[in-house]
Amino acid sequence: NSSTLIISLIVIAIIVSISVISIIVFMSIKGRRREIGILLSIGKSKATIMIQFIIEMLIISAISFTGAYFFSKLIAGNLGQAFGKVAESVIIQNSQFALITGIGIVILLAIVIISCIPIMNKKPRQILSQMNWGDWNEFCKKSIFIYYKKKS
Repeated sequence: NSSTLIISLIVIAIIVSISVISIIVFMSIKGRRREIGILLSIGKSKATIMIQFIIEMLIISAISFTGAYFFSKLIAGNLGQAFGKVAESVIIQNSQFALITGIGIVILLAIVIISCIPIMNKKPRQILSQMNWGDWNEFCKKSIFIYYKKKS
């Protein structure tokens, strides 16, 4: 049955997508530990930092969902033809897309909040003391070298 196959493919795609996005967001936030530690040490609240991450994710998702809206109309017609339906009968309703977008945003917000929990439970000193300063020192050396090279 083609409808069962389509539903199964959608469920698998959603699970894989959530897993991949979770890993990417977690690694992104983990990679920004130094930034989080410095922001906390200069007095920014944990809520402000988390709101910053949420706003960044909402901007990215707004662009993504807008692109997905237009591409889904093209892809839906082609998939409909592949499964023997007339392209005009495969229509993505705006209400369906709004529902999916809302669910996607809720999932993204949950992923961002869950990804922030391990780092936000620490004090700035703990975050900064766990840093690998070798990379930072190497970065500083290269930056100074480039600065002096440009100056001379």
